[in-house]
Amino acid sequence: MLGLSPLGFLTVPGSGKAITVMHVPVILAATLVSPLAAGLVGATFGLLAGLKFQAPPLIYHVVTRALAGIVGGLTFQAISRTAEEGSKVTKASLATAVTTTAANTLFMSAAIFILHLADPAELFSVAYVHGVIELTIAVVITTPVTIALKARTP
Repeated sequence: MLGLSPLGFLTVPGSGKAITVMHVPVILAATLVSPLAAGLVGATFGLLAGLKFQAPPLIYHVVTRALAGIVGGLTFQAISRTAEEGSKVTKASLATAVTTTAANTLFMSAAIFILHLADPAELFSVAYVHGVIELTIAVVITTPVTIALKARTP
């Protein structure tokens, strides 16, 4: 639903760029289902992003977002296995929000850099500003949702 409405990609006026919240369902799939599910949701996010923004080519959108989802799912599994019992879900969901968002930003920035689609200084600036905003959105939304939903399941 996010990808088919203006809510999924918040366009920055005059820049042709967008801050995304499409990574939120990817993170939730990583924390609530599995790395594979997160990868599939990430690929869907990438497909919708690729249809909306023509550069880089569609395959880069799909692969980078799928990989970000898988990274998030693996992060959640790893932290869930190693964290202390009382704070396991909180630590794992926070780590997943951070790693999935960072992976999404880094993988897409790398694709744009490799394909020479933006000036490196502009790319770094946009990735930094958007990354911080997207990370904040991810942590604020996905952590409490994951904690609440995990508390309801045995």
